[in-house]
Amino acid sequence: MKIALLLGIVSLSGMVGLTISKHYIERKKFFLDLKNFVNSLKNEISFSLIKLVDVIEKLNKQIKNRNINILLENYVTILKLKKEMSEDKLFQNINFLNEQERNNIFLFFTRLGRVDVVNQINELDNYSKIFDEYYQNAKANSEKYSSLYTKMGILVGLFIAIIFA
Repeated sequence: MKIALLLGIVSLSGMVGLTISKHYIERKKFFLDLKNFVNSLKNEISFSLIKLVDVIEKLNKQIKNRNINILLENYVTILKLKKEMSEDKLFQNINFLNEQERNNIFLFFTRLGRVDVVNQINELDNYSKIFDEYYQNAKANSEKYSSLYTKMGILVGLFIAIIFA
């Protein structure tokens, strides 16, 4: 009975470490998919004559990242209802971005579709570079911290198990 309890403590603390590490993995995937979305959007705008909302809905169906899907659905809803864009509406149910990231993504979406095709493609290139920097930072943090928190969770569980053993 005591061994099962100690194994439960180690498992529980390991799960806490895994949960914390998922934050870093999610950020990395989010920025990779956001960068890929911008590049796909650039290609669609360059060669397609369909409306921006239709392009975004088409690309959103191809993306498997839940957070990007939420972000794009929020944006499409704002466009379709012709509401005023606000950060709260755009980032509804997305809470892992820091203020600078939120500001740049918000600026990206507020500028989207406001200029001619040539300037829009230039802006998309600039934002692709910004989002690539965010991705590189998130990737470095993921490699650095995700395994660290997993191992720390297990070690804390083992430490507690040793104390109670």
